Amino acid sequence: MSSISSYNDSKTHGPLNELAKSFLITIDRGTNLAKIKSEIREHVKTKTTVEPKILLENLHRPRYQKQFRCLLGYCYETGALGAKVNLRKAIAEYKVAAENDYGYAQFLLGKCYENGVGLEKNGLQAFRLYDKAAKSGNTAAQFAVACCYRSKIGTGRDDSKAFYWMQKAADGGHVIAQCRIGYFYDEGIGTTKDKSKAFFWYKRAAEAGELFAQATVGYCYEYGSGTPRNQVNAFYWYQKSAEAGLVSAQFNLAKCFEEGKGTDKNGEKAFYWYKRAVDAEYAPAKVNLGHCYRTGLGTSKDPVKAFYWYKQAADNGRPIAQYNLGNCYQHGIGIAVNVEEAKKWYSKASENGHENAAKELEKIMKEERSKVK
Repeated sequence: MSSISSYNDSKTHGPLNELAKSFLITIDRGTNLAKIKSEIREHVKTKTTVEPKILLENLHRPRYQKQFRCLLGYCYETGALGAKVNLRKAIAEYKVAAENDYGYAQFLLGKCYENGVGLEKNGLQAFRLYDKAAKSGNTAAQFAVACCYRSKIGTGRDDSKAFYWMQKAADGGHVIAQCRIGYFYDEGIGTTKDKSKAFFWYKRAAEAGELFAQATVGYCYEYGSGTPRNQVNAFYWYQKSAEAGLVSAQFNLAKCFEEGKGTDKNGEKAFYWYKRAVDAEYAPAKVNLGHCYRTGLGTSKDPVKAFYWYKQAADNGRPIAQYNLGNCYQHGIGIAVNVEEAKKWYSKASENGHENAAKELEKIMKEERSKVK
């Protein structure tokens, strides 16, 4: 094991300081705690030559430094830096730093209470820790307090206070809070509706890499919410979010390629992105994929596959899919003609608000009545 003097040497001390700093920045930005482990791994891989086990070994030494105790606690909680997971030790490290009024530790300990990690779930205790850290300026805790007020975790529902703390966190650079405060302005939660401010904050979060915000900015540009309509910009943000893996953006990007919004029409790319969204279990894309197979958009016509995907989407409660499924049964598309099934699915679609389904159902019923006469 390295000696204490080796810790004081810049070869180890410098990398530890940089790692701890990076760790706290990721918390400030609102990075999901489960994902910070991979951020730590990437930092060690690209920004230091010191082996993870040596860094972990030396984290035990500078125990007077609160940021190191937080990082050590996180390592015990998640196994970062190759540590053996030990929730008891994680809680102990968080508690020592939290009791010394260290906001990051109070936030991390609060998360443990909220989620029951190494401790019995206790919303009230979580809220108290978040509130204390928030008032000391910790942006992650400010975001957590806002969420508590919205979700009644350890406190009552109070949208005005939720807005106040969400705005504080957003102003402090918490990326998810920036997206959420956009939503608050969008819907008038704890404040007056303001689509322009909503767009401003969505765009701030989008530019910082928040995927949902990127897709929302695309929506704002597509429909002119808080900003003038701009289909090219809408396509840009949908594509950015889709390529990073957000399935709702993949669906919207496919629609852009299908309809030629903000880009040239491209059936193959539309099919590709609908398929990506479906593979990720995004239910709304299933009916569109069925349409691709039915019409040959970007792929070979395949009525059997069209029927399959209509059925999948219909079972998920999509009215348009229920209508299309009724149509398949009525006309024998990908399945044998079955008028009773057609009536059943038209009826379901009609009950769910699809206007044409009611008309088709009435036509079938009229034909049946005329045959009886």
